[in-house]
Amino acid sequence: MTEPDGVNGAVRQLPGVAPERVRALVDALAEVERRCAGLAASLEAATVHEHAFGKLIDAGKVRDAYHDRLPKAEENLAEAGAVARQFLAEFAGPAAPVPPPREAGE
Repeated sequence: MTEPDGVNGAVRQLPGVAPERVRALVDALAEVERRCAGLAASLEAATVHEHAFGKLIDAGKVRDAYHDRLPKAEENLAEAGAVARQFLAEFAGPAAPVPPPREAGE
């Protein structure tokens, strides 16, 4: 069961959940994915080149810490974007109907 949507065609209908709430979730997840990609691009643009570190006190330690943390931040952003894409795939677009919840004792 789906509801028409102007962007992806449909959102999944969940028993007991208003379709506009699912649409709001889909919109929020799409925004998370978009922002993760934008932050990754900003991190790349903010890369400090080796010659700039020479002007810092104890540049070796600062450089090592920077280079150790930057890849992890990029990895975390990529993972967050992937999670958002997974949720988008679950809640937006053509999806199989969700079975109604079982009654207690079934």
